[in-house]
Amino acid sequence: MGRLFITVLAATLFAAGFPFDAGAQETDTVPASETAESESAEPPSQPIEEIVVRYQRNFFRLKRDIVQAEENIFQLFNENNSSDKMDIICKKRKHTFSHILRRVCEPVFLSEMRTRNAISARMGFTLFFNNFDLLAEVGAEMDQLQAEIVDMIDSNEAYSAALANYAELVQNYDELRESRWGSN
Repeated sequence: MGRLFITVLAATLFAAGFPFDAGAQETDTVPASETAESESAEPPSQPIEEIVVRYQRNFFRLKRDIVQAEENIFQLFNENNSSDKMDIICKKRKHTFSHILRRVCEPVFLSEMRTRNAISARMGFTLFFNNFDLLAEVGAEMDQLQAEIVDMIDSNEAYSAALANYAELVQNYDELRESRWGSN
């Protein structure tokens, strides 16, 4: 953003007629023959063996990579699990008393239970359960889901690698957040 601002500012000043020198620093000119002689006089003392390029991701890229890794994990799980009710789907949903959409990922059986509960609550048949009550209501399915996840970690190498990649991304995100703002 800083370069864009400087470029726009320079273009505006230039268009307004202000004198503008792109190379603000003065440099001494050295004839090409002198630089060629000085470069050839000093041979490199040691060859470069390794160049390390450190790439620091920003928060936006890390968050995007984390979401992509989650999508990859859910896709692998959904393709290899035992039932379509065990599939994990992600949607954007508004939480209560908020207009902000948030990404929520949950198994199909929990989503269906939440929908049935909301419909019956609107019709006045049952009390509206909170999230804890819903999770208690689908406890057996949640145990089965957890067992399938553990089995898939043991049996599917691609799934295990995707989980390891996800864990590394989350760790990088947490470390970057802590280095910038400290631990809260």
